[in-house]
Parts: sequence; structure tokens; C-alpha cells
Amino acid sequence: MRKIFLCVPPPGENVNWRISHSPAFPHLGVGYIAAGLKRAGFTVRVCDAPAEKVTFSKLEAMIRGFSPDIVGVTSFTSQIYEAGRVAEIAKKVDPRILTVAGGAHVSAVPERTLKEFPAFDAAVIGEGEEAVVNIARFAGADNSIPGIAYRRGGEIIVTGSRQPVEDLDTIAFPAHELFSLESYRSLNSLFGRKRTLPVLSSRGCSYKCRFCFSLLGKNVRFRSVGNVADEIERDISLFGANVIFFQDETFTIDRKRAIRLCEEFLKRELNKKVEWVCETRVDAVDGELLALMRKAGCTLINYGIESGSQDILDAIRKDITLEQAEAAVARTKENRIRVYTNFLIGHPFETRRSIGRTIRFALKLKADFASFSILTPFPGTEISDMAAEGTGGLRLLSSDWREYGTQFGRALELDTISRQELEDFQKSAYFSFYSRHLFNVCKIIDFRAFPVYLYEFFLKRHGRKAINVNRTPAGIKSKLQE
Repeated sequence: MRKIFLCVPPPGENVNWRISHSPAFPHLGVGYIAAGLKRAGFTVRVCDAPAEKVTFSKLEAMIRGFSPDIVGVTSFTSQIYEAGRVAEIAKKVDPRILTVAGGAHVSAVPERTLKEFPAFDAAVIGEGEEAVVNIARFAGADNSIPGIAYRRGGEIIVTGSRQPVEDLDTIAFPAHELFSLESYRSLNSLFGRKRTLPVLSSRGCSYKCRFCFSLLGKNVRFRSVGNVADEIERDISLFGANVIFFQDETFTIDRKRAIRLCEEFLKRELNKKVEWVCETRVDAVDGELLALMRKAGCTLINYGIESGSQDILDAIRKDITLEQAEAAVARTKENRIRVYTNFLIGHPFETRRSIGRTIRFALKLKADFASFSILTPFPGTEISDMAAEGTGGLRLLSSDWREYGTQFGRALELDTISRQELEDFQKSAYFSFYSRHLFNVCKIIDFRAFPVYLYEFFLKRHGRKAINVNRTPAGIKSKLQE
């Protein structure tokens, strides 16, 4: 029986990857692929290199020792070079190993990925459970497998699109047992020493935000309530889960279903065994629903708010209002659920004034946690097309995927606001918010990477003058010195 080695690549020297993707729990996509392969009878080994602190040299030894027929590697945009290096290592160990790439970046630009990284033999587009099993069964990639790209001689072939799985209950639960779960248990995460495991109760996103690429499609599909609860019970009994992280793009998109989920948690008394967190939209909650979620065990909600300017929200097609954001955060906190807010700066048509409004709005909301990212033109998004065309005031600075990090990177700026000034605004936003939340900052900083934070935020440009507070938005007086 064929053997498959699945890998999350080591971070290498990539600062963007190391900061942006420090793992707090097993990679859900890899877990699903591994489970599908196991169910089909294949021998599978998983390596989450960042979590296990596996270097490229150690990874080579692992591949050599396991002697796989296939090496599969997942990749976000900023880690694609590291993923390509994994494929090169596999070919060095044995040129006969079939190398397969997957993940968001590969799905957005499969043909370009194979052109840029010749060590990849094939790429999986979108959901990969069925495609990878087919590749393993046929010991290769060909036109009979939909939803992939592969090499045929000197040509790159992209096959027809694969229909998404409609009955999600037929998919095997992610194979967390193949991960080194102890590697995720540390003081360096939002949830302390609590073991956190991811759950995906639905797939797809029907919204049309310009900055987002929907890996799982635009049509939202749901697992049954009982199937979701069964997985959580498994995670508790087999893996000792203390926290469940729902990775649905909008957990409460179907209000009635969210209520049924909460009622099922209460019926099975899951709320007494685990706490859970989720991501959703500010226009998809209300006081009654939030009260039930809290009763069922929800302790934190992540809201993507993105901007404090209504004009910008309209321009990026977020389809929410500032009033909805204020109401949602207030009601969430009233129900004793912590709030994590996400903001982006550097949107198309952004101005210094609109960035200032975003920072002030973030402070006004008084959330428990906040993230301030700089807009990144990820492939497959409308923002990427706008940046390439120079519309909306966007200016593309780099086609080097290593610069496509949301916290640290240099992929994009505006005609009227330089990259350096965007980074200064970002620093000011973080300092302004977390100087009021000093206790909470200790919960989210990965202290293993603290030297990198220090270098990138404070020391990298040592010698430059202090941020010009006269140009900083009114009310945001930065105390940062560079």
C-alpha cells in the first residue's frame, strides 16, 4: 500500500510566515486530507514543521526514513517558497516521489505555481480530500481527476473544476491523532495551556469582500448538528480538547442552525466540558442569539470589521455599517463573551483621515483584542487585480510572495500613502490599543518570536526620526520611537 507524507513546511528564514502563521492548533486542511487517505487504506504520516520545530534538514531525514510514494505540502501565499523547498527535498531524497501542493495560494494560481516551482508535480485546487485520494490511488495525476493541475511533458494541464462535496457528513473527521498534539500546548497562545482543536461545521462564504479569496467556494454548505457534536465529543474523549475553535467563515450565517447547534451542545452538556470560540459578522448576531451562545459555552467571538470609515466599508463591499459593529460588540460584551476585532489599513481609496477613523473606532469599541493588518493583494482576490492595474489608488510593490504577509511585508502601498507610512500607522494602532490592554497583550504574543517582533517593530529602522505625531490621526498620539 502506498505511503503518503503530508507536511506544513518549516518557516525557514521567512519572518512573515513565522509571525503570521505561528500554529496554536493542528492544521485543519491537512487533518482532513490525512483522514481521507487513512479511510482509503493508505499509510499516512503528518509533520507540522513549525509546531514541531522541524528544520529542513530534519524534514529531509524524516522523508528519507519514511520513504513515501507521495509528499503533499500545504501553503499560504507567504510560505509558498518554503513549500517549494519541501518538494525539492523530496525529489532529492528520491526523484520518483510524487510531489503535490495544496492550500489557498495554490488554489488561487495553480498553473503559475507549477511554473514557478518546478519541483511540484501536481497542484490541488480547492477542497482536496477526494482529489488527493484519487491521486494516491492512481499513483499520479491525469485528466480523469477533476480539480487539479499537473505536468504532462513540458505542458501544464489544468483539469475541469471539481464539484464541492454536498453532504459534508460523509467526510471523515480530521485525523488529529497523526499530529504531535503536545507541540501546540504552550503558554504562547490566546488560550493559555488549554488544548485547542479546530472544527469546521460549514464550508464556503457567500459574501463578496474585495480582499478575500474563498478557498471553499461561494455556496455555503452545512454539516448536520449531530455530526458536529459527535466530532466535538470525539475531540474531548480522545484528544483531551479544552477549547474548540470553529473555523467557519461566518459561524452564525444561518441563525436557526446556530440556535440548533447551541441547543445540541446544551443537551449533550458539552458546555460543561469545553469552551468554544468562533468567527462571524457583526450583522449576523443579536442579543438573544449571543445569550444562548454564551450559555452553550462560547467565550470569544472574532469579528472582521476591517475599517472605521463607512465609505471604505462600502468601497470594499463589506456590506456592514459602523452602527452594526458597535451594537454587535456591545451586545457580545454584555453577554460576557470576549471580543476580538480585525481591522485592515491601506484599502483602495484609503486616506490618512480614514485610517485615523479606523484607529479611533477600534479604540471606541473597547474590544478585548484587536488585529491591525496592512492590506495584502493575495492572488485570486479583486484587490490583487486592482493592485496590478493600479486602480483605487493601489500601488503594487512586489511580486515576491515572501512579501505577502499581513503583519510584516512590503507588497502594497497607496499612491498617496507610502508603505512606510502605512507601517507607521499600523504601529501606532497597535500601541494605542494595547497600551490600554497590557494584560491582554501577554495572551496573544508568541514570546518565542518576541525578538522578531522587537526587531521588526522597533529596531529595524533605528536611527529614523520619531513618528511625526502631527501627521498621525487626531487623538492617536504615538509614543513609539524608531
